[in-house]
Amino acid sequence: MSLLSDILDPSRNHGAMRLIARPLYSWSLASGAVPDRLLMLPPDPWAGDAGKGRWITNRTIDDNGHQTMLDAGVWNRNTVTADKRQCTLVHGFEWLADLKALGGDASRRLGRQLMQEWMASNMRWQEGAWDNAITARRIAAWLMGYEFFCASGDDAFLRSFFDSLTRQLRHLDRVHPEKNLGTDALRIIRALVYGGLCLEGAENRLAAGLNWLEHWLHDEIDSEGMHISRSPRELVDIAHILIDIRGALVRGGLAAPTSLQSAIDRTMHAIRFFRMPDGRLTCFHTTQEDDATRLDTLLRVSGVRIRKPLSHLEGSGFESLVRERTVLIADCGTSAPWPYDSCAHASTLAFEMSVGRDRMIVNCGTHPVDSMWADHLRATAAHSGLTIDDRNAFEIRADGHIGRAPHNTTTRRDVVQGGGLMLTMAHDGYAPLNGIVHTRRLMLSTDGAVLEGEDWLVSDAPLVKPVNFAIRFHLHPRVQASLIQDGQAALLRLPSGGGWRFSKKAGELALETSVYCGTGATPRKTQQLVLTGVAEQGNTAIGWTFSEE
Repeated sequence: MSLLSDILDPSRNHGAMRLIARPLYSWSLASGAVPDRLLMLPPDPWAGDAGKGRWITNRTIDDNGHQTMLDAGVWNRNTVTADKRQCTLVHGFEWLADLKALGGDASRRLGRQLMQEWMASNMRWQEGAWDNAITARRIAAWLMGYEFFCASGDDAFLRSFFDSLTRQLRHLDRVHPEKNLGTDALRIIRALVYGGLCLEGAENRLAAGLNWLEHWLHDEIDSEGMHISRSPRELVDIAHILIDIRGALVRGGLAAPTSLQSAIDRTMHAIRFFRMPDGRLTCFHTTQEDDATRLDTLLRVSGVRIRKPLSHLEGSGFESLVRERTVLIADCGTSAPWPYDSCAHASTLAFEMSVGRDRMIVNCGTHPVDSMWADHLRATAAHSGLTIDDRNAFEIRADGHIGRAPHNTTTRRDVVQGGGLMLTMAHDGYAPLNGIVHTRRLMLSTDGAVLEGEDWLVSDAPLVKPVNFAIRFHLHPRVQASLIQDGQAALLRLPSGGGWRFSKKAGELALETSVYCGTGATPRKTQQLVLTGVAEQGNTAIGWTFSEE
C-alpha cells in the first residue's frame, strides 16, 4: 500500500478527516486502466441450494428461517450496514450460488440485475459493503458465477462489472495483512489470487496473495491441520477456501505451492477427526453438526485419501476414544489465543459420545443467527462437562473475548488391560476462584459397551468454603431418558432401540430440561442428566458410569 492511499483510506480516519478522505479514497480506486475481459474463470465445484434459490427469485434471502428482502434500497440501508452478519449475508453475494443452482434464464437475469443494482449504489467506497472480508466474498462470488450470470450481459453491464471489480480489487491490494486475521484474511487472499489470475497485468497481485498465503498457513494452521481458533466450523470454511485457491492456480496453469497442498491434506484429516459415525461434526466452538453430504463433497473435491482417522489433535487439545461402535470426542484444551477467542466455548473437559449413528451425549451447540442465543450457548453449563458454583471453566467477557482461562491443561492417554482406552485430563481454570483443579478420567471398555468416568476436584489447600458442583450430560433430542431405582440411576433409549444405563457413586441425580442447537436455527427441547453435590474438602471424587444394557 502506498503512503498516500494509506492516508486517504477512510477506514483509518475519524470525524471530519473521514468525510474528506472518503471521496478522495474512492477517486484513488478509480485511477488506472480497466480490463474488458477475463483471462480465465476460477472453478466452482460447490453446489448451491436450489431451495434457497427459489426464495431469491422473490428477492428474499432465507437464512435459517430469517428472511431479508433484496429490494432496491437494501444496498444502502443503514440497518443492514449496522448488523455485521446481515451486511455480510447481503453484500457478500454468496447467495448467487443458490440462484445458479436453481438455474434457468430468469435466475440468470435476476442475478445480473441484483449485481447491477449493487454497482449503481456502491461504486464508491462506503462502510459495511466495502468491508475487506465482505468485499473478498463478493469478488469470489462474482468470478465463480461470471459464466452463468455475466457472460451474456450487454456491453453496458460488462463495463460496469469490470469497473467495479477492478476498484474492489484495488481496495484489497491496499489492506494490511497484519490487521486481517483468521478466515476473513484467507478470503482476502483468495480474492487477490483470483484477481491476479483472472485479470491481465495483475502478476504483482497474485504474487502478493501467494506470499500472504505462505505466512497465513504458517501462523494459523498447526502441524495436525487444526486452525488456531479451535473451531471445527472455521476449519471447514478454511478447507473450502484453500481448495478454491488450489483449483484456481491449477486452472491458471500454475503448480499449487507445496505448503498449500500440505495444508489441505492436514485440514481434511482434522475435519475427519471431528466427524461422528453419522458423518456430521461434533458441536464444539460455534460448530453445528453440518450436512454429511456437504462434508463428503468437500472430501471428494479435496482429493485427500484418509486411510486412518486421527485419534487426537494434540496441538489444539482434542482427543477421541473409539472402540467398536462407540465414539467419544473430548475437548482437553484451553481457549484459543486473542483475537481468535471470540468463538471459544468454555467447554474444557466436555465430551460428546455416539453409539453407531446414534448421538447420545452432546453439547448444546450454537445458534447460527441469534447472537444472544449463541452467547449463552458458549457457557460451560451448555456442555457435557462440570461447573463449580455455576461459574464457567473460563471467563467469557462482555466483548466476547476470554478473560480468566486455564493456564495449564494436561492430557494423558493410555491403553488399559484388555485393550480398553483411558483418557485422563485436567485444567486449572477454576483455580483463581477457589484453588480447585478439575481432573476428569474417562475409560472406554474394549467392546465399547462401558464408559467409566470420574471427576476429581482437588485443591492443595483446604477450601475456604464449600463449593457446589454440577456435572451435566446433555442428551440428544432423539434419546429418551427416565430415572430408575428411586433416582439413583437413569435408563436411556437410543433411536435405534439400544438401551444404556447411567449409574453414579456419589451426588444427587436429576433429569432436567435442556436445549439442543446442533442443527438449524430453532432450538430443540431435550433433556440432561445432572449430577450435583457439595465439595467441602480439598479432594472430592465423583464416579459415574454409562453401560450398555
